[in-house]
Amino acid sequence: MKASLLKSQFEALEEPSRATVVNIEASPNEIGSTIWRELKL
Repeated sequence: MKASLLKSQFEALEEPSRATVVNIEASPNEIGSTIWRELKL
């Protein structure tokens, strides 16, 4: 894939309806907490 297509690929990306989505800009602790909360652990 050409590098110039990367932006459009991310713009077209759809989140799955039955998945845990985590903000990767959050801190590791926040990411872990989100995952634990979503999985109800």
